[in-house]
Amino acid sequence: MKKITEGTTVLQNYEVYELSGTVNSETTRSETSVSGHVPSRNSNMAGNISSRTTTFQTIYLNGNDGKEHAAELVDLIIPCTEGHKLTLWAVNGGAWFEGKNHTTEQHVSSKIPLTSFTMPFTTMKRAMYIFDIMLFVFFVGFLIENLEFIDVILSAMGAAFLGGIFYLLLLIPAKIVSMMRTAHILSAKNQYASA
Repeated sequence: MKKITEGTTVLQNYEVYELSGTVNSETTRSETSVSGHVPSRNSNMAGNISSRTTTFQTIYLNGNDGKEHAAELVDLIIPCTEGHKLTLWAVNGGAWFEGKNHTTEQHVSSKIPLTSFTMPFTTMKRAMYIFDIMLFVFFVGFLIENLEFIDVILSAMGAAFLGGIFYLLLLIPAKIVSMMRTAHILSAKNQYASA
């Protein structure tokens, strides 16, 4: 595996890696998580159930560098079998986002690993926590004259609710930042990729 480029995009450092070689073997599996709520059987209301399936593919390669590699792809499946020639691309050494099977001329990509890498979740959570604390201090310190326990609880609940709305409002600019970062990383990858 070799680093083909590195840089900074919208205040985030990144490195793009390329791995080329011949497939020894591959395994594919999927995991499904189910969550939801079903009311008691005495109720006429319908339940709410959702599921999410994540696919995993592990490709064992004899790399062009002479070493054996195991690439664990998440939500990215590259059709291949033993003997096929592949090139894979990852950001920061582990989030595989694109692959090309040179034997079959198939090209597969997924934005899920890149979006997970480029979305500024940590910054958004920190901003929400700071906003929540400031609101709580404001509610308790300036809006409540006779401070009682219930007033503190209501202030905390109000701050948490408004903080949640603030977090949702941050999703719009965060998505724009993520799209800009993703476009920059893909452009750099396309400029320096060997395959």
